[in-house]
Amino acid sequence: MVLINLRELYGKQDKVHLIDKLDISDIVENHPTIHHAGLAQTEVDAAYEAGNVRVNAQVLVELELICSRCLTTYEEPLDFSYTELFSNETPEEDEKSADIDDTVNYVTEDKISLVPYTKEHILLELPMFPICGEHCKGLCPTCGVNLNEEACNCTKELMDPRWSGLKDFLK
Repeated sequence: MVLINLRELYGKQDKVHLIDKLDISDIVENHPTIHHAGLAQTEVDAAYEAGNVRVNAQVLVELELICSRCLTTYEEPLDFSYTELFSNETPEEDEKSADIDDTVNYVTEDKISLVPYTKEHILLELPMFPICGEHCKGLCPTCGVNLNEEACNCTKELMDPRWSGLKDFLK
């Protein structure tokens, strides 16, 4: 678990560098398109900057996603970085309503866990509709056959019976 001690960083020029692996199995249980996830490898740099602690994180995780077209699983590596600002100085009461900085995470603890922030960014990096490949044909809407693996014998011409009277109109 990646823990950053804010009190140790305030007013110092030192950087903290951490490397850890995070278990993100609870994301898999609660997300419909993730079939399996490995451990998320995180590399974190934290430093005091202008009254806040800036955390830069690099995340690499191997995911097994479910294709939204053909419903097969495929591997998708996610490699991304994110930045968060933390402060344990609460804004003044008059600032809370008008000028609060929404880019800063105001926390009351001296030690913060980056696990929820990392999980949030993993979810934000996921494709909305994961596709196993750009040439995925998906499933036949009539019989449900995976069109990437075999062809179906469904009739392609489906006509609304209300339009059948116009079928021979131009002949």
